[in-house]
Amino acid sequence: MRDRYDRKIDYVRISITDRCNLRCKYCMPEDGIKLLEHSDILSYEKILKICEAFTKIGITTFKITGGEPLVRKGVIEFIKALKALDNVKEVTLTTNGVLIDRMAESLIESKVDRINVSLDTLDRDRFFEITRRDSLDIVLKGIYRMVDLGFKNLKINSVPIKPLISKDLLGLANLAKDMPISVRFIELMPIGKGNEYIGSTREDILRILEANFGRALAYEGKLGNGPAKYIKFKDFIGYIGFIEALNDKFCDDCNRIRLSATGFLKLCLHYDYGFDIKDLVDDLGVDDLAIKLENIIYKKPKSHNFGERKNHADNKNMNQIGG
Repeated sequence: MRDRYDRKIDYVRISITDRCNLRCKYCMPEDGIKLLEHSDILSYEKILKICEAFTKIGITTFKITGGEPLVRKGVIEFIKALKALDNVKEVTLTTNGVLIDRMAESLIESKVDRINVSLDTLDRDRFFEITRRDSLDIVLKGIYRMVDLGFKNLKINSVPIKPLISKDLLGLANLAKDMPISVRFIELMPIGKGNEYIGSTREDILRILEANFGRALAYEGKLGNGPAKYIKFKDFIGYIGFIEALNDKFCDDCNRIRLSATGFLKLCLHYDYGFDIKDLVDDLGVDDLAIKLENIIYKKPKSHNFGERKNHADNKNMNQIGG
């Protein structure tokens, strides 16, 4: 479908839980947050009904997020059911990687199209400092296992914050050097706990990478549905990507919306407003729900205003919104 600014909207990020087994410092408080009641979270059946309605208005790409989506029971069967819907082109998953090793075969069996693993360092002490959990070894074990099993669409997402630590950046980049994966450096979004930290720019990161790997070559191809811009280093098997929502604003081409675990349809990451569609799922059939969703999505804001305007800025943590 097209919104009022003639942008093609064909991608939705769906949070299926607010729960997470890490406590990343730029995402949530050390002692966690008040968790939603089970009754507040959309059932898989209701999410699938919403997704079926989405497909009727041209939304064909689905990203499953959390919290940590793999902690929700039944997620593999949910992925299978989502992929089985007519007109679904791609179903992808964002995870912190803690449960990948034990679920590797099931994930491959689910036919999930791509997996993004959030990881900021390969140093065990630094990993603990960032996530407040001693889980690096099991995350890396899961990544290597997926590669060994032949899964070809694995990406690493890192959110570097200042002060930049070269060891972190180079360790992550070496994953792309040695394996057929993409490592993407994502600009910190000033949301919730993220407001307490300062993100790093592409120039900051690239300066360190080029000092160690030589001159980067631009890659003009596309490696997924998102706004990442990629580069390639000599002798690298994989790619390095950058996503800069602030310094390289891509709102004119934004193709996405977000659905929270409670059924809140969020049209732009920046703003605290949106539409609660939980009751609509009960009250409307799929066709009527599709019409209602199309009318809502049509009103998607023209752009975010991070760093410019505080009115209606969302102060929730990312695990509550959907990563």
